[in-house]
Amino acid sequence: MIIGQIVRPRGVQGEVNVKPLTDFPPRFKQLETVFLELPKGEIRELKIIKASVRGNFVCLNFATIDTREQAAALNGAYLKIKRAEILPLEEGSFYQFELIGLEVKTSRGEKVGVVDEVLEFPANSVLVVKAGEKSFMIPVIRDVIKEVKKNAGEIVINVIDGLLD
Repeated sequence: MIIGQIVRPRGVQGEVNVKPLTDFPPRFKQLETVFLELPKGEIRELKIIKASVRGNFVCLNFATIDTREQAAALNGAYLKIKRAEILPLEEGSFYQFELIGLEVKTSRGEKVGVVDEVLEFPANSVLVVKAGEKSFMIPVIRDVIKEVKKNAGEIVINVIDGLLD
């Protein structure tokens, strides 16, 4: 699960600024290690020796990154954690990755398709639902999403005009 992206080095001793891609930036202080997915696809596990939240960024120091040049080489890398390390959510809340693969049905029980992807937009998220050769864009808003049943593997939607056209 991706929780941040390195955007630039900070200082001269290997510290990096991270744009948090999580609703819980303080969680970085609780982590001992992260997995970096570098832009060319390489994966590295790095030990965190210091983490602090500064404004909109998280500042991290890694055990084996000691210079600004080493830190700059990490620009653009995504920080990932294992699923076992994700924070629990309130009842009725969910992570986007948990929606992938769920079957979408109408409130009348008609099958629409399966969630293939979740897109982020400024106003709301959108589910990309595949049904054979067709795909539908289902906005994640209260008027449309009636219920997410993770344990049953389904999402129940209210079909509004034009949604499935």
